[in-house]
Amino acid sequence: MEDRVAELSPECFSLAELTNFVLQGYQAKVKQSESAISVEAESALPEVCADKKKIQMVLEHLVDNALKYGKSRQRVEIKIKSDRVGVRWSIADQGVGIPAKDRKNIFGKFFRARNVVSRQIDGIGLGLYIVRLVVEKSKGRVGFESQEGAGSTFWFSLPTAK
Repeated sequence: MEDRVAELSPECFSLAELTNFVLQGYQAKVKQSESAISVEAESALPEVCADKKKIQMVLEHLVDNALKYGKSRQRVEIKIKSDRVGVRWSIADQGVGIPAKDRKNIFGKFFRARNVVSRQIDGIGLGLYIVRLVVEKSKGRVGFESQEGAGSTFWFSLPTAK
């Protein structure tokens, strides 16, 4: 898996357009959970340079997690804006959040937070590990903020096209 992530085919593309494309595939899941996803993107965002298919996979993991670990009838907010190193993408949910004890391991291989294991939410603990690998191999940064019981915001930044 790590070897495939290391094989990048960078191209320049719009992160906002890719986000809209990915969200089209989640319309049924959003409707089923009676949730809503909003996208707030700065106008005239620069393009990013990364492997578009692998960044699409990152977006899918993060959107899927927001819906899977969120409450039904929640509002999920995606924001895309310029930051000091490129373009920053974030997604905020109103879900279970991550316990403080588990935060340092959240991007680890096969790691699952205690509160999601106890609620029997499906998963094997590779999604966020893959997200971190892809973003870091793309010369980006990844992180999150979370409060148990109140939700999480995951974000990543990618360098812009030069």
